Amino acid sequence: MPIKTGRKNTVLTDEYLRHERLELIFDSARSNCYITFLLVLVFVFLLRPVAPSGELLVWAISLTVLSFYRIHLTSRFLEDPEKKRHFRYWKSRLFYSLALAATLWAVPATVLVRNADTTTQLLIAWFVGSVVLGSMTTLGAWFSAFALFSCLCLSLNGIGTAFRSGQSQLILTLAFFLFQPVLLVAGRLMGRVYDRSLVIRRDNLQLVQRLKVESEKAQAGERRFAALANALDVALFVRNRENGTVLYANPAAERLVGSKPGGWIGRDIHELVHPEERDLVRSIAMDPNRKEGEHLSFETRLVTSNGIVWGHVTSTISQYEGIPSVFGAVMDITPRKKAEQQLGLEKEKAQATLTSIADGVLTTDKDGAIEFINPAAENLLATSLEQIRGRRLEDVLSLRVEETGRQLKAELARWVDDPRIPWKPGGNLILMTPEGGDIPVEVTGSPIVDQQETSHGAVLALKDVSEIRSLTRLLAFQASHDPLTGLVNRREFEVEFNHLLESKNGADEHALLFIDLDQFKLVNDRGGHAAGDELLRQIGDRMSSLMRQDDLLARLGGDEFAVLMKNCPLEVAQRRAEELRKLLRDFNFSWGGHTFELGGSFGLAVITSSSGTVQEILSAADMACYVAKEQGRNRVQVYQPDDESLMAQRGQMDWQQRLQQALKEDRFALFTQEVHPLSKRIQPGFRSEILLRMLGDDGSYIAPGMFLGTAERYRLMPDIDRWVVRNTLHALVELDRFLTGFRLFGINISAQSLNEPEFLPYVLEQFDHFEIPFSSVCFELTETTAISNLDRALNFLNTLRDRGCLLSLDDFGSGVSSFSYLKHLPLNSLKIDGSFVRDIRRHPQDRAVVESICQVGKVMGIRTVAEHVENAEVLSTLKEVGVDFVQGYAVHKPEPLTDWMERLKVRE
Repeated sequence: MPIKTGRKNTVLTDEYLRHERLELIFDSARSNCYITFLLVLVFVFLLRPVAPSGELLVWAISLTVLSFYRIHLTSRFLEDPEKKRHFRYWKSRLFYSLALAATLWAVPATVLVRNADTTTQLLIAWFVGSVVLGSMTTLGAWFSAFALFSCLCLSLNGIGTAFRSGQSQLILTLAFFLFQPVLLVAGRLMGRVYDRSLVIRRDNLQLVQRLKVESEKAQAGERRFAALANALDVALFVRNRENGTVLYANPAAERLVGSKPGGWIGRDIHELVHPEERDLVRSIAMDPNRKEGEHLSFETRLVTSNGIVWGHVTSTISQYEGIPSVFGAVMDITPRKKAEQQLGLEKEKAQATLTSIADGVLTTDKDGAIEFINPAAENLLATSLEQIRGRRLEDVLSLRVEETGRQLKAELARWVDDPRIPWKPGGNLILMTPEGGDIPVEVTGSPIVDQQETSHGAVLALKDVSEIRSLTRLLAFQASHDPLTGLVNRREFEVEFNHLLESKNGADEHALLFIDLDQFKLVNDRGGHAAGDELLRQIGDRMSSLMRQDDLLARLGGDEFAVLMKNCPLEVAQRRAEELRKLLRDFNFSWGGHTFELGGSFGLAVITSSSGTVQEILSAADMACYVAKEQGRNRVQVYQPDDESLMAQRGQMDWQQRLQQALKEDRFALFTQEVHPLSKRIQPGFRSEILLRMLGDDGSYIAPGMFLGTAERYRLMPDIDRWVVRNTLHALVELDRFLTGFRLFGINISAQSLNEPEFLPYVLEQFDHFEIPFSSVCFELTETTAISNLDRALNFLNTLRDRGCLLSLDDFGSGVSSFSYLKHLPLNSLKIDGSFVRDIRRHPQDRAVVESICQVGKVMGIRTVAEHVENAEVLSTLKEVGVDFVQGYAVHKPEPLTDWMERLKVRE
């Protein structure tokens, strides 16, 4: 049952007492066991003469083992961190051990000395009683434990003596049984004493804990106050109310006045106040009529070692360590005061700025009435601030949207009423002046709000954008028109074309005429680009004169034009195309004393509901134009899907698409063909020419003759050459990992790449990227490419030679030029055209050409290379002639570069 303590309404539960009793018994168990060892030794000594030695030894060992077990049990209990949760387990182990110990202590009287004399039995009874009585000191904390041990021990001893005859045994038996209730009463009293002590200990512990917590709270509060006072940037002070001396000042107060810590303690605080304000402040602060708790607040100047500062002072009256005192705080407001002065200055500057800026600025109050306009706004509105001050903004400002003509008076009035709504009038705005003039403007508006988002008016800025808008229109025109001819450019042409296709119905019929000028390159070559530009301008003007109102004439690029004829049947379109053809045929262009006769090739395509997309129609007209050019120029070709010529041209365009797809998907492959020296005096090493193949959809290799013509016509060669350069240099990186010594790869460059300004920087960039020596590559140009673009060829060759590249002229001898230009080109080798090599044994003139080329090469220090060497006989003849290198099936058949490198790797 619950045990009531001396404190009113305080009850400790049985569970708490059981845990505490168990803890006390186990705490004293170890010392109890040690005492048991001594008692066993004494008992053995006393009983040795009267008890069988074997049985006595077994008894002593049993009690010793039990004591060791109890010591072990005590150690485990003390180490168990959750002993309270395992209470039942430890209780059962304790009670089992006590029951066994009580039983063993009954053995001497009942078993060992059954036939002893009365004196010995009395001695044993006295000894056992002493053991039971002594156990009260250790087991008295838990009455149940003591009752178990004492009752079991005394009962067994009493039963043991009861079966013996004699008066003395009867007295002993009665003593054992009468001794039990006495011990139980004493044990109960001792248990209650223990319980009370446990309660008192519990209360004391709780009281100490509460005192500790409260003390820590008080100390923490003091520390927090001290930390807060020390951390605050506000000066805190306490002064004596009677004499004004400082009793306490925090570090911020010391920093404010510039004194050492504690330097102001005991001094009159009013000494800090500026002399001009000191008497007034003292009279206010020392007012004897101020009541405790009454607050005072004022601003004053303070004289400190840091100079004069402005302080905002707040104070109240209270007690400080029993002394009537004034608690105060001083906030340094010098920055605010300076900011107020600066704000006034900035306001004046802003006023001056608004007066001087070119944009018109108007401000209104919260009711939308005009408060201020700057001179620029006065000029825009042709009025003055005095004339419009106080009027509503929408009554003064007249705006409209240029595109729609919509007036914005109502929108402007709504915005003035709540300027926090974003100003989004939309479109280009026009300011209508009182004189009836229109000024293009940009208008931006912003509300004037405070920190609480309360509106106090608005600011409206007007920017005169007449010049900007004119420039914008000019830029828009230039973006959609060709700058040379003033005609619509390709991008705008396609946009209008798309609009036409999207708006047409099934009954509409239109026509597209594609025009390619003939002999334009001749004008450019002879007269230069200035002549070509003037020709294009004049032709654009002449063709524009024949256009209908609905026609759209555009320059697509270069010497290509197009006419979109809206609502024009085929027959009419053909007649109009013939008119344009005759116009170009009869046009004679004069420049620099030369007269050029021109013409044009025309491709005509009908536009119906089934014609397809813009690109498909342009492609059809382009194909028809190309066929017209191929069939003699100066003619009109109408696109017909089943026309054989057009079908051939479509094949060319299919190849174009395949090439573009191959470039996009990286479906090209590098082949190589070795170049062998014919003289042992030539530096040994690997020389090879890079060849190109395209990968078909089935993975097969497509020879360059199938696609290079299309690539040249559609100007894809620069992209293909870039691919070859990039992948060749990458292969050289792989080759350098296993091959040492001299190696040289030949790379062919097309005329289109040579004419592209960005190609040479790209080549140099790739060398830098892959870190390949320039001397590992020989760039090859055909003779016709070099001669027809001599200036660009010289720039290309000189730039690469200066960095260490080798240079070669391919297909030499196939052109009509003489040897004279060779001295201008920085060449390392000449590749003799294969047409002179194949039949060198059958045609003496071919041999003579080859011999002459070799002779010129030796004189100029240029190596010669014979290509298309197909058999041993040709190879032998070339040795006789003196050719330096040979290339062809007789020495090495072309193979994939990757296979060649693998074979070379194995050989190395």
